[in-house]
Amino acid sequence: MLRVIEIPIAANAVKLLCYIPEAFVAGLACLTFVGIRPAWKRMALFGVVYGSSIFLLRDLILPWLGSPLGVHTVILFMINAFLLGLFFGLNLPGSLICAFLYFLVLIITEPFVILLFNNLVGITLATILESVWLSILFNSLSLSLVFIFVILLRKGNFTLLPITKLIRDEKDV
Repeated sequence: MLRVIEIPIAANAVKLLCYIPEAFVAGLACLTFVGIRPAWKRMALFGVVYGSSIFLLRDLILPWLGSPLGVHTVILFMINAFLLGLFFGLNLPGSLICAFLYFLVLIITEPFVILLFNNLVGITLATILESVWLSILFNSLSLSLVFIFVILLRKGNFTLLPITKLIRDEKDV
């Protein structure tokens, strides 16, 4: 039986406005780590497309189908790998490596920022999840830290995994 979960339109708009910058920043990070310096317009387009995909899948389609929460991560990983390959000319291994790095950035950053919130201000994860405004602040702080780190890496021409030539499609080399 299909379930329909009603969420206020404003809450959905806020989620979408968080997913798009997250897709942009985490996507920029994973590409920077492998030595790819994407054009800003292409990166912005990736952010909009993948951020919208996150919103559609995580907040509309899977809850409507009644799917368990963990399913969305696997599907989003596959969509991420596909879009990274499509937008940036990565081959399959390159897309999978970058998709892994994308999720790794989020897995490392979010607990770190939660610890900062908890230790510096005394705000717990439960409190963050209860408030739309704290969620936006948490998301903004997490993405700002990653973005600053990535900009510093780009300015220093630092590459974590120098495998650019191995992961690009031959037609793009």
